[in-house]
Amino acid sequence: PVMAALPGLEQLSPRARALAREKAAEMAAARVGDLQAYRVTVENGRVLVDV
Repeated sequence: PVMAALPGLEQLSPRARALAREKAAEMAAARVGDLQAYRVTVENGRVLVDV
């Protein structure tokens, strides 16, 4: 799914592709880390975020 969000990746060399994948994984991990600073709850199918 992450790769689909990066158009034109097929044209990159395997090395560049690996770096892009690594960077995307880092960004995703950072986002998850940010979310842990908040309390996320799901109520009636709605996602509520308490700061």
